[in-house]
Amino acid sequence: MDVKPKVMVFSSIFVILLSLKIVFASEIAVRREAPTSVRFDEIFQVNITVENLGLTKKEIIVEELVSNFEPIEPEPIIVQPNESGLILVPPPFFKWEFVLEAGESESVYYKAKPLAAGDLMLSPTKVYWNGEVTYTEPLTIKVICNQNGLCELEKGENYLTCPEDCPSGSKDNYCDMERDGTCDPDCEGFVDEDCICNQNGLCEVERGENSTNCLFDCHCGNGLCEKEFEEDYKNCPSDCVARPFDFSFVIYISIAILLILLIFILFSKIRREKESRLSLPY
Repeated sequence: MDVKPKVMVFSSIFVILLSLKIVFASEIAVRREAPTSVRFDEIFQVNITVENLGLTKKEIIVEELVSNFEPIEPEPIIVQPNESGLILVPPPFFKWEFVLEAGESESVYYKAKPLAAGDLMLSPTKVYWNGEVTYTEPLTIKVICNQNGLCELEKGENYLTCPEDCPSGSKDNYCDMERDGTCDPDCEGFVDEDCICNQNGLCEVERGENSTNCLFDCHCGNGLCEKEFEEDYKNCPSDCVARPFDFSFVIYISIAILLILLIFILFSKIRREKESRLSLPY
C-alpha cells in the first residue's frame, strides 16, 4: 500500500485547519494597555479592548488572572474549593462578558496596586469567542520602590529592586558582590571579595588578602612608603628604606657653636679693654 497519498491528504487537512484557525483568530483583535512603570504604593489601571473584525455577531468572555498585585476594582472572582471540589484551586481572576456586533469594540478595565518592588508580570489575557480562544502577550510593569530610606524586605526591596533604600552591603537577602569595601552579609564564603579583607592589620595570604583587595591589611609590600598607614623603615623596611645619618646637621651645629664662642670671646675682650681704660688715672 502506498502511504504517500495518505500523508499528503493528512498534510493538506492540517494546512486547511491551520488556515481556518488563523482566519478565525483574525476576526478578533485584543489590545491591552498598562503603564510601563509605577511606584510601589501607586494604584495603576489596565485597559483591555476587544474588537470584532468579523462579519457576524460574537459572544465575548474576557478573563485575566490576578497576578502579584492587590485588586482594587472590580471585585475578582474567587473559586472556592468546597464548591467546585477542585484539588488545584485557580487563582482569583477578573471576568467580563458582552456581545459584539460585526465591527464593534468594547473596552473593560481593572485597577490594582503592586505587592512588591521589582518587575510585575501580567499573565496573558484570555478572550473566549465562538469556541475559540485568543491570547495577548504577557506584560511587564516595573514597580519602583518607595525610596523612604528603609530597606523593607516584606515589600520586595533589595539592592536589585531598590538600591536607594538598600545600598550595597545591606542585609536584604541579595548578594550583590559589589567591591565597595563592605562585606555583604548575604554572601556565603568569599563570593564577595570585600569579605576576604577582615581589616585586622594582618595580611593573611591564606584568606586571599593582597594589596589589591585588602590594602588596609596588606599595604606593606606594595613598594610605596605610605605615611597614612604609619609606615617607616622599622615596621615596613621593604617599602621604606632607612635614611643614612645626615652629617650636615652636625656640621651646622658645630658652626653655630663656634660662632657663639667667637662672639663670646669678642665681647669678653671688648669688656676687659673697656674696664682697663676706666681704671687708668687721669
